[in-house]
Amino acid sequence: MNLLSILNNNLNYQDMDSIEQMQEQMSILESDKILEQWDVFLEKYKIIKSGKSSASLDELKEAKREVKHLLRVTMHELDKTKERLRDIHSKIDVTSQSIEVMMEESRKLIAGKNSRPKKVKKLSLLSDKELGKIVLTLKSLNEE
Repeated sequence: MNLLSILNNNLNYQDMDSIEQMQEQMSILESDKILEQWDVFLEKYKIIKSGKSSASLDELKEAKREVKHLLRVTMHELDKTKERLRDIHSKIDVTSQSIEVMMEESRKLIAGKNSRPKKVKKLSLLSDKELGKIVLTLKSLNEE
């Protein structure tokens, strides 16, 4: 399988990329809502702590419940982010391996050892955006 066919296969997965982008945007919106909830809670806490409010015991208990809820939601979001990072890391590993195989095959072709090319793992696991980022990173590393 040559590089052109690998890239063509990758283009077939653009629909999957748009779904992933929508999920990422939803996650960002959820994260923004959580941050807003933290901001509201912190404002309430500052008022209670400053003594400007005659907060009752019930209000303090409610604030404690809010903190527990916000912590649970925040931990859940962090777990989801950690999982997404693992997924990205595995995609980068697969792409890196594919690039190494392609480079080795290119060296053989250049050297005249026209052996049958090995099958290369599809790069379709990465979106065009992710491939572009990898290419830019490789270029910047090459310049250094």
